[in-house]
Amino acid sequence: MRKSCLILSVDVDTGQWITSGFSLAMGIVMPLTAFLITRFPTKRLYLAGLLLFIGGSALCALSGSFVPMMIGRVLQAASNGILVAMTQVVILSIFPKEKQGSYMGWYGLAVSAAPMVAPTLGGILVDALGWRSIFWIVAGVMTLSFVLAVFVFRDVLEVQRHSFDILSFVISVFAFGGITLGAGRLSSKDITDPLTAAALGIGLAASAVFAVRQLKASEPFLNIRILKYKNYAVSVAGSVILYLIMMGGTVLTPLYLQCVVGLKAAVSGLLTLPGSLASIICSPIAGKLYDRLGMKKLFLLGGALFVLGNIGMIFPEPLPVLVVFYAVRSAGISFLMMPFVT
Repeated sequence: MRKSCLILSVDVDTGQWITSGFSLAMGIVMPLTAFLITRFPTKRLYLAGLLLFIGGSALCALSGSFVPMMIGRVLQAASNGILVAMTQVVILSIFPKEKQGSYMGWYGLAVSAAPMVAPTLGGILVDALGWRSIFWIVAGVMTLSFVLAVFVFRDVLEVQRHSFDILSFVISVFAFGGITLGAGRLSSKDITDPLTAAALGIGLAASAVFAVRQLKASEPFLNIRILKYKNYAVSVAGSVILYLIMMGGTVLTPLYLQCVVGLKAAVSGLLTLPGSLASIICSPIAGKLYDRLGMKKLFLLGGALFVLGNIGMIFPEPLPVLVVFYAVRSAGISFLMMPFVT
Protein backbone atom coordinates (compact mmCIF):
# COMPACT_ATOMS: atom_id res chain seq x y z
CA MET A 1 0.00 0.00 0.00
CA ARG A 2 2.77 2.44 0.92
CA LYS A 3 4.77 1.86 -2.25
CA SER A 4 1.75 2.08 -4.55
CA CYS A 5 0.55 5.31 -2.95
CA LEU A 6 4.00 6.93 -3.20
CA ILE A 7 4.42 5.95 -6.85
CA LEU A 8 0.99 7.35 -7.75
CA SER A 9 1.67 10.53 -5.70
CA VAL A 10 -1.45 10.27 -3.54
CA ASP A 11 -2.02 9.89 0.18
CA VAL A 12 -3.60 6.81 1.78
CA ASP A 13 -7.08 8.40 1.99
CA THR A 14 -7.05 9.03 -1.76
CA GLY A 15 -5.36 5.73 -2.51
CA GLN A 16 -8.12 3.78 -0.78
CA TRP A 17 -10.45 4.84 -3.58
CA ILE A 18 -8.70 2.28 -5.74
CA THR A 19 -10.68 -0.16 -3.58
CA SER A 20 -13.68 2.00 -2.65
CA GLY A 21 -14.14 3.24 -6.23
CA PHE A 22 -14.16 -0.37 -7.38
CA SER A 23 -17.02 -1.11 -4.98
CA LEU A 24 -18.84 2.06 -6.08
CA ALA A 25 -18.70 1.14 -9.77
CA MET A 26 -19.66 -2.49 -9.10
CA GLY A 27 -22.63 -1.34 -7.00
CA ILE A 28 -23.85 0.74 -9.95
CA VAL A 29 -23.43 -2.08 -12.49
CA MET A 30 -25.01 -4.84 -10.36
CA PRO A 31 -28.66 -3.74 -10.87
CA LEU A 32 -27.99 -3.38 -14.61
CA THR A 33 -26.79 -6.99 -14.71
CA ALA A 34 -30.29 -8.21 -13.86
CA PHE A 35 -31.38 -6.77 -17.22
CA LEU A 36 -28.30 -7.81 -19.19
CA ILE A 37 -28.37 -11.53 -18.28
CA THR A 38 -31.90 -11.88 -19.65
CA ARG A 39 -31.44 -9.58 -22.66
CA PHE A 40 -28.20 -10.91 -24.18
CA PRO A 41 -26.94 -14.45 -24.90
CA THR A 42 -25.00 -15.92 -21.97
CA LYS A 43 -21.77 -16.61 -23.85
CA ARG A 44 -21.59 -13.23 -25.54
CA LEU A 45 -22.18 -11.38 -22.26
CA TYR A 46 -19.62 -13.53 -20.42
CA LEU A 47 -16.94 -12.88 -23.06
CA ALA A 48 -17.70 -9.15 -22.99
CA GLY A 49 -17.25 -9.15 -19.21
CA LEU A 50 -13.89 -10.89 -19.55
CA LEU A 51 -12.71 -8.37 -22.18
CA LEU A 52 -13.65 -5.48 -19.89
CA PHE A 53 -11.60 -6.97 -17.07
CA ILE A 54 -8.59 -7.63 -19.32
CA GLY A 55 -8.69 -4.05 -20.63
CA GLY A 56 -9.05 -2.61 -17.13
CA SER A 57 -6.18 -4.71 -15.79
CA ALA A 58 -3.88 -3.67 -18.64
CA LEU A 59 -4.74 0.01 -18.08
CA CYS A 60 -3.96 -0.32 -14.35
CA ALA A 61 -0.63 -1.98 -15.11
CA LEU A 62 0.36 0.82 -17.50
CA SER A 63 -0.81 3.63 -15.20
CA GLY A 64 1.65 6.24 -14.06
CA SER A 65 -0.86 8.38 -12.18
CA PHE A 66 -4.02 7.98 -10.13
CA VAL A 67 -6.62 8.88 -12.80
CA PRO A 68 -5.86 6.11 -15.35
CA MET A 69 -5.50 3.68 -12.45
CA MET A 70 -8.98 4.65 -11.25
CA ILE A 71 -10.43 4.28 -14.76
CA GLY A 72 -8.90 0.82 -15.02
CA ARG A 73 -10.40 -0.17 -11.69
CA VAL A 74 -13.83 1.06 -12.84
CA LEU A 75 -13.56 -1.17 -15.93
CA GLN A 76 -12.61 -4.10 -13.70
CA ALA A 77 -15.57 -3.34 -11.44
CA ALA A 78 -18.01 -3.23 -14.36
CA SER A 79 -16.74 -6.62 -15.45
CA ASN A 80 -16.89 -8.03 -11.93
CA GLY A 81 -20.45 -6.79 -11.46
CA ILE A 82 -21.51 -8.67 -14.58
CA LEU A 83 -19.54 -11.87 -14.00
CA VAL A 84 -20.27 -12.37 -10.28
CA ALA A 85 -24.05 -12.03 -10.58
CA MET A 86 -24.13 -13.96 -13.83
CA THR A 87 -22.13 -16.88 -12.42
CA GLN A 88 -24.54 -17.34 -9.52
CA VAL A 89 -27.54 -17.41 -11.86
CA VAL A 90 -25.85 -19.93 -14.17
CA ILE A 91 -24.92 -22.26 -11.29
CA LEU A 92 -28.41 -22.18 -9.80
CA SER A 93 -29.89 -22.77 -13.27
CA ILE A 94 -27.88 -25.77 -14.45
CA PHE A 95 -27.48 -27.82 -11.24
CA PRO A 96 -30.26 -29.65 -9.35
CA LYS A 97 -31.37 -28.23 -6.01
CA GLU A 98 -29.85 -31.05 -3.95
CA LYS A 99 -26.37 -30.27 -5.34
CA GLN A 100 -26.50 -26.48 -5.42
CA GLY A 101 -24.83 -26.09 -2.03
CA SER A 102 -21.78 -28.11 -3.11
CA TYR A 103 -21.29 -26.19 -6.34
CA MET A 104 -21.92 -22.84 -4.70
CA GLY A 105 -19.24 -23.85 -2.19
CA TRP A 106 -16.72 -24.19 -5.01
CA TYR A 107 -17.95 -20.88 -6.39
CA GLY A 108 -17.17 -19.46 -2.96
CA LEU A 109 -13.47 -20.00 -3.66
CA ALA A 110 -13.71 -17.09 -6.09
CA VAL A 111 -16.02 -14.85 -4.07
CA SER A 112 -14.73 -15.19 -0.51
CA ALA A 113 -11.37 -16.95 -0.69
CA ALA A 114 -9.85 -14.84 -3.46
CA PRO A 115 -10.01 -11.52 -1.54
CA MET A 116 -8.42 -13.26 1.44
CA VAL A 117 -5.62 -14.82 -0.62
CA ALA A 118 -4.95 -11.50 -2.35
CA PRO A 119 -3.00 -9.85 0.52
CA THR A 120 -0.62 -12.82 0.69
CA LEU A 121 0.05 -13.11 -3.04
CA GLY A 122 -0.06 -9.34 -3.51
CA GLY A 123 2.50 -8.72 -0.78
CA ILE A 124 4.92 -11.24 -2.27
CA LEU A 125 4.47 -9.89 -5.80
CA VAL A 126 4.88 -6.25 -4.74
CA ASP A 127 8.19 -6.92 -2.99
CA ALA A 128 9.51 -9.34 -5.62
CA LEU A 129 8.27 -8.00 -8.96
CA GLY A 130 6.66 -4.62 -8.26
CA TRP A 131 2.99 -3.65 -7.99
CA ARG A 132 2.39 -3.64 -11.76
CA SER A 133 2.99 -7.39 -11.88
CA ILE A 134 -0.29 -7.95 -10.00
CA PHE A 135 -2.31 -6.50 -12.86
CA TRP A 136 -0.28 -8.16 -15.62
CA ILE A 137 -0.69 -11.57 -14.02
CA VAL A 138 -4.43 -11.06 -13.56
CA ALA A 139 -4.74 -9.90 -17.19
CA GLY A 140 -2.90 -13.05 -18.29
CA VAL A 141 -5.18 -15.34 -16.27
CA MET A 142 -8.30 -13.63 -17.61
CA THR A 143 -6.97 -13.87 -21.17
CA LEU A 144 -6.56 -17.63 -20.71
CA SER A 145 -10.12 -17.76 -19.32
CA PHE A 146 -11.35 -15.87 -22.39
CA VAL A 147 -9.70 -18.33 -24.80
CA LEU A 148 -11.14 -21.32 -22.91
CA ALA A 149 -14.60 -19.74 -22.74
CA VAL A 150 -14.66 -19.27 -26.53
CA PHE A 151 -14.48 -23.05 -26.94
CA VAL A 152 -16.31 -24.47 -23.90
CA PHE A 153 -18.90 -21.88 -22.83
CA ARG A 154 -22.51 -22.27 -23.97
CA ASP A 155 -25.67 -20.18 -23.87
CA VAL A 156 -27.60 -21.55 -20.89
CA LEU A 157 -30.01 -18.75 -19.95
CA GLU A 158 -33.17 -17.87 -21.85
CA VAL A 159 -33.06 -14.56 -23.72
CA GLN A 160 -36.11 -12.33 -23.35
CA ARG A 161 -37.03 -9.28 -25.41
CA HIS A 162 -38.12 -6.53 -23.04
CA SER A 163 -37.62 -2.78 -22.85
CA PHE A 164 -34.84 -1.08 -20.92
CA ASP A 165 -36.10 1.23 -18.16
CA ILE A 166 -33.57 4.06 -18.53
CA LEU A 167 -35.09 6.17 -15.76
CA SER A 168 -34.89 3.33 -13.22
CA PHE A 169 -31.25 2.77 -14.15
CA VAL A 170 -30.43 6.47 -13.70
CA ILE A 171 -32.17 6.49 -10.32
CA SER A 172 -30.24 3.34 -9.30
CA VAL A 173 -26.97 5.07 -10.17
CA PHE A 174 -27.76 7.88 -7.72
CA ALA A 175 -29.12 5.42 -5.14
CA PHE A 176 -26.30 2.86 -5.01
CA GLY A 177 -23.62 5.35 -6.04
CA GLY A 178 -24.61 7.92 -3.43
CA ILE A 179 -24.71 5.43 -0.57
CA THR A 180 -21.40 3.85 -1.57
CA LEU A 181 -19.70 7.23 -2.03
CA GLY A 182 -20.97 8.53 1.30
CA ALA A 183 -20.05 5.36 3.17
CA GLY A 184 -16.59 5.40 1.59
CA ARG A 185 -15.93 8.95 2.77
CA LEU A 186 -16.87 8.08 6.36
CA SER A 187 -13.47 6.43 6.78
CA SER A 188 -11.75 9.81 6.53
CA LYS A 189 -14.57 12.37 7.01
CA ASP A 190 -17.21 12.98 9.65
CA ILE A 191 -20.93 12.60 8.92
CA THR A 192 -21.18 16.40 9.16
CA ASP A 193 -18.89 16.80 6.13
CA PRO A 194 -21.08 18.47 3.44
CA LEU A 195 -20.12 16.12 0.58
CA THR A 196 -20.47 13.02 2.76
CA ALA A 197 -23.86 14.07 4.10
CA ALA A 198 -25.05 15.09 0.62
CA ALA A 199 -23.97 11.78 -0.94
CA LEU A 200 -25.69 9.73 1.76
CA GLY A 201 -28.81 11.91 1.60
CA ILE A 202 -29.08 11.67 -2.18
CA GLY A 203 -28.39 7.94 -2.05
CA LEU A 204 -31.08 7.25 0.54
CA ALA A 205 -33.65 9.49 -1.17
CA ALA A 206 -32.95 7.92 -4.57
CA SER A 207 -33.21 4.45 -3.01
CA ALA A 208 -36.70 5.26 -1.74
CA VAL A 209 -37.77 6.59 -5.16
CA PHE A 210 -36.24 3.54 -6.86
CA ALA A 211 -38.07 1.13 -4.53
CA VAL A 212 -41.44 2.81 -5.07
CA ARG A 213 -40.96 2.80 -8.85
CA GLN A 214 -40.04 -0.90 -8.92
CA LEU A 215 -43.02 -1.89 -6.77
CA LYS A 216 -45.43 -0.04 -9.08
CA ALA A 217 -43.90 -1.19 -12.38
CA SER A 218 -45.46 -4.13 -14.24
CA GLU A 219 -41.99 -5.09 -15.51
CA PRO A 220 -39.57 -3.79 -12.85
CA PHE A 221 -35.97 -2.98 -13.71
CA LEU A 222 -34.98 -4.85 -10.53
CA ASN A 223 -37.65 -7.03 -8.96
CA ILE A 224 -37.49 -6.11 -5.27
CA ARG A 225 -40.83 -7.76 -4.52
CA ILE A 226 -38.88 -10.92 -3.76
CA LEU A 227 -37.69 -9.22 -0.55
CA LYS A 228 -41.18 -9.87 0.82
CA TYR A 229 -40.04 -13.46 1.36
CA LYS A 230 -38.56 -13.46 4.86
CA ASN A 231 -35.87 -16.13 4.28
CA TYR A 232 -34.63 -14.37 1.15
CA ALA A 233 -34.58 -10.95 2.81
CA VAL A 234 -32.63 -12.30 5.81
CA SER A 235 -30.14 -14.03 3.52
CA VAL A 236 -29.57 -10.87 1.50
CA ALA A 237 -29.00 -8.80 4.64
CA GLY A 238 -26.69 -11.46 6.09
CA SER A 239 -24.68 -11.68 2.85
CA VAL A 240 -24.21 -7.91 2.73
CA ILE A 241 -23.08 -7.70 6.35
CA LEU A 242 -20.71 -10.66 5.98
CA TYR A 243 -19.19 -9.25 2.81
CA LEU A 244 -18.58 -5.90 4.52
CA ILE A 245 -16.95 -7.68 7.46
CA MET A 246 -14.87 -9.92 5.19
CA MET A 247 -13.58 -7.03 3.05
CA GLY A 248 -12.95 -4.86 6.12
CA GLY A 249 -10.72 -7.51 7.68
CA THR A 250 -9.00 -8.20 4.36
CA VAL A 251 -8.05 -4.52 3.97
CA LEU A 252 -7.36 -3.55 7.59
CA THR A 253 -5.28 -6.56 8.70
CA PRO A 254 -2.47 -6.03 6.13
CA LEU A 255 -2.59 -2.27 6.79
CA TYR A 256 -2.18 -2.91 10.52
CA LEU A 257 0.76 -5.26 9.96
CA GLN A 258 2.49 -2.89 7.53
CA CYS A 259 1.64 0.59 8.85
CA VAL A 260 1.44 -0.09 12.62
CA VAL A 261 3.72 -3.08 13.18
CA GLY A 262 6.07 -1.98 10.37
CA LEU A 263 6.34 -5.27 8.47
CA LYS A 264 7.10 -5.57 4.76
CA ALA A 265 4.25 -6.37 2.36
CA ALA A 266 5.53 -9.90 1.75
CA VAL A 267 5.80 -10.66 5.48
CA SER A 268 2.32 -9.32 6.24
CA GLY A 269 1.03 -11.40 3.34
CA LEU A 270 2.57 -14.55 4.77
CA LEU A 271 1.04 -13.84 8.18
CA THR A 272 -2.44 -13.70 6.62
CA LEU A 273 -1.78 -16.87 4.60
CA PRO A 274 -3.25 -19.27 7.22
CA GLY A 275 -6.49 -17.31 7.07
CA SER A 276 -6.49 -17.53 3.29
CA LEU A 277 -5.90 -21.27 3.40
CA ALA A 278 -8.66 -21.73 6.00
CA SER A 279 -11.08 -19.91 3.72
CA ILE A 280 -10.06 -21.98 0.68
CA ILE A 281 -10.43 -25.27 2.54
CA CYS A 282 -13.66 -24.45 4.33
CA SER A 283 -15.63 -22.98 1.43
CA PRO A 284 -16.21 -26.25 -0.51
CA ILE A 285 -16.63 -28.14 2.78
CA ALA A 286 -19.34 -25.63 3.73
CA GLY A 287 -21.11 -26.32 0.45
CA LYS A 288 -21.21 -30.07 1.07
CA LEU A 289 -22.31 -29.64 4.69
CA TYR A 290 -25.10 -27.35 3.51
CA ASP A 291 -26.47 -30.13 1.28
CA ARG A 292 -26.26 -32.67 4.12
CA LEU A 293 -27.09 -30.69 7.27
CA GLY A 294 -29.07 -27.72 6.05
CA MET A 295 -28.73 -24.07 6.96
CA LYS A 296 -29.28 -23.97 10.73
CA LYS A 297 -26.50 -26.31 11.94
CA LEU A 298 -23.99 -24.86 9.50
CA PHE A 299 -24.92 -21.34 10.58
CA LEU A 300 -24.36 -22.20 14.25
CA LEU A 301 -20.93 -23.70 13.44
CA GLY A 302 -19.87 -20.73 11.31
CA GLY A 303 -21.25 -18.23 13.81
CA ALA A 304 -19.33 -19.80 16.71
CA LEU A 305 -16.04 -19.75 14.76
CA PHE A 306 -16.66 -16.20 13.58
CA VAL A 307 -17.38 -14.85 17.07
CA LEU A 308 -14.35 -16.67 18.53
CA GLY A 309 -12.07 -15.30 15.81
CA ASN A 310 -13.28 -11.73 16.29
CA ILE A 311 -12.85 -11.88 20.06
CA GLY A 312 -9.30 -13.16 19.63
CA MET A 313 -8.40 -10.38 17.19
CA ILE A 314 -9.27 -7.73 19.77
CA PHE A 315 -5.85 -8.58 21.29
CA PRO A 316 -3.48 -8.65 18.26
CA GLU A 317 -0.27 -9.15 20.26
CA PRO A 318 1.69 -11.37 20.07
CA LEU A 319 1.45 -11.77 16.29
CA PRO A 320 1.06 -15.60 16.34
CA VAL A 321 -2.19 -15.08 18.28
CA LEU A 322 -3.42 -12.69 15.59
CA VAL A 323 -2.54 -15.21 12.86
CA VAL A 324 -4.45 -18.05 14.57
CA PHE A 325 -7.59 -16.06 15.29
CA TYR A 326 -7.55 -14.48 11.81
CA ALA A 327 -7.64 -18.04 10.42
CA VAL A 328 -10.51 -19.00 12.75
CA ARG A 329 -12.40 -15.87 11.70
CA SER A 330 -11.83 -16.65 8.00
CA ALA A 331 -13.13 -20.20 8.47
CA GLY A 332 -16.24 -18.86 10.19
CA ILE A 333 -16.94 -16.44 7.34
CA SER A 334 -16.68 -19.29 4.80
CA PHE A 335 -19.12 -21.45 6.76
CA LEU A 336 -21.58 -18.52 6.87
CA MET A 337 -21.19 -16.95 3.44
CA MET A 338 -22.03 -19.79 1.06
CA PRO A 339 -25.22 -20.94 2.84
CA PHE A 340 -26.44 -17.34 2.81
CA VAL A 341 -25.67 -16.90 -0.89
CA THR A 342 -27.16 -20.28 -1.83
